[in-house]
Amino acid sequence: MSALALALLLAAADGGGPALQYEVRASPDSAFLEVAVRRGPQAPASFEFARRGPVDVVLVERGPGQDFAKVTVDDEGGFLVPQDWSVVRYRYALDDAERFGNALFFGTATADGMAVAGRAYLVRPRPCTRALDFTFTTSGRPALTPWGDGARLPVTALEEPGFHVFGGRRCTRSAGAVTLAVGLLGKGAPGLTDEVVCDWLAASAKEAQLLKPGFPAKRLVVAAVGVDAEEPALFGTERDSSPPSLAVLWGTRASVPSFRKDWVAVHELLHAVHPQFDPEVPWLAEGLSTFFTEVVRARSGRFAVTEAWGELLDGFERGAAQAGKRKGQAFMEGRIHGDYQATYWLGALFALSLDLRLRELTGGKASLETAFAAVSVPCTVEQLARAVDAAAGKPVWKALLERFRGEVALSQRQAVLSQLGVRREKGAVTFVEAPLAAARDALTAPITRTGE
Repeated sequence: MSALALALLLAAADGGGPALQYEVRASPDSAFLEVAVRRGPQAPASFEFARRGPVDVVLVERGPGQDFAKVTVDDEGGFLVPQDWSVVRYRYALDDAERFGNALFFGTATADGMAVAGRAYLVRPRPCTRALDFTFTTSGRPALTPWGDGARLPVTALEEPGFHVFGGRRCTRSAGAVTLAVGLLGKGAPGLTDEVVCDWLAASAKEAQLLKPGFPAKRLVVAAVGVDAEEPALFGTERDSSPPSLAVLWGTRASVPSFRKDWVAVHELLHAVHPQFDPEVPWLAEGLSTFFTEVVRARSGRFAVTEAWGELLDGFERGAAQAGKRKGQAFMEGRIHGDYQATYWLGALFALSLDLRLRELTGGKASLETAFAAVSVPCTVEQLARAVDAAAGKPVWKALLERFRGEVALSQRQAVLSQLGVRREKGAVTFVEAPLAAARDALTAPITRTGE
């Protein structure tokens, strides 16, 4: 038993309450959330929103008979409360949230419910420490969150609360080693039923596990928000909450067959399967998901092998066109701000090159997936690099990374494809004999997991 679990158990035995009590009420007829944070023993006096959103002022109640105080949220999302505070209250208006950024993160409302990232609407203590804990309850509309109603958790869970759905409809699907709990908002056109959307998400989760069986937890929460569009999926994002959670925008006018071509859901789910980096390394994390999206779509049989390689070839060309003459280093620093094609596909080509190097050096006995299995969740890039070198039996990571960093972004693509024997002739992808043809075939060979 961990020290934290023991401390919470002893506190419960002694009648001690949580440091904080979060009560969230989702308005049944309006697009806002009413949040009350009640203090317990050892309550902090400094709070923050992870990202500055639509809450400008919070109301602070103090002891009996005292007036409440209005406290302004500063430009960074932080605020201080009096030491004798008892309750912090505020209203999070979703119809005012989209002006702050991505609707899936800051919140979006439909006729039947709301979806929002917990990091956007929930305040958290400064600092978040495992010495404190909190409870979380909801009312108003039915809620779907990674935690579950009435949960008691360490305050560190507020660093990444995942996605929360209020209202809408629910479905549950078993997908290999994980159970998907899906909150559905919006209504599909005739024929595009909730069952179709949930089956698509479950199939994507099964595909993601063709990279590595299982997810970090046995339950995964999905906020599936319908929008007026013909594309099957317009955008998605995954959060490493506990358990992991995913939000995706799906098109309510999409045809059922069009979901076969979707890449968004499996791409985001792969983020929860391949190594998660702490600190974050966006170009590499997105590159891994981008590369393995095509690999697992071939392994599952959803795409023909030539179709999957065609997607890779097209992606490499789009990335190279956007990169121009800039070197790889330009896309490897910090967060991604534009240049998505160049950044994602540079990372994908790096992942492919690493995988091929491992297969080549070990006669096909090791691959990038071998290194994935050797690291913890989360891990650092340095830990993954050591796992890659160990799988190869010699240092390979640093030299390849420095090459990709110093050369024009994606300029290596033709040499890699030539070694693989992958080419496009008259619009069609063809395979020819080549030094790494066996590695090419092994990479996309069909996989069926036991019990599916």
